[in-house]
Amino acid sequence: MILFLTIISTLLARISETRNERSTIVKGFTAFIATAFHKISHLLAFINVTGLILLSCFQFSNFLDNCYCNASVIGRGTDSYVAVSYEGWISTMRNSRIGATILATSSVSIYMFFLWLISTPPPVVDDL
Repeated sequence: MILFLTIISTLLARISETRNERSTIVKGFTAFIATAFHKISHLLAFINVTGLILLSCFQFSNFLDNCYCNASVIGRGTDSYVAVSYEGWISTMRNSRIGATILATSSVSIYMFFLWLISTPPPVVDDL
């Protein structure tokens, strides 16, 4: 969602730059929407990063080490354990990593394509 808002903001900013001076209503509206989307995307990115950092801090400080986060503490008390078996999951984990890498690469490629599209300004449009 943040990437989508950033792309739309970039495109609208470019549209407002290329408009003729006679179309001040369209130019002002697209500039306002571009600025709003830009600020919203930055706010959402800040909230996202803050949440990830807090969650990592809670994870590494053992704040999340309670009976609800551990598997069998409620029934066995301090003698509880969590048995993790990767048997049969290795191919699933590998495929998930490959899929995540492909998804990340394709989203960055799409964003770079949009940046390439707007790198050369279109000709100024004369409004009617």
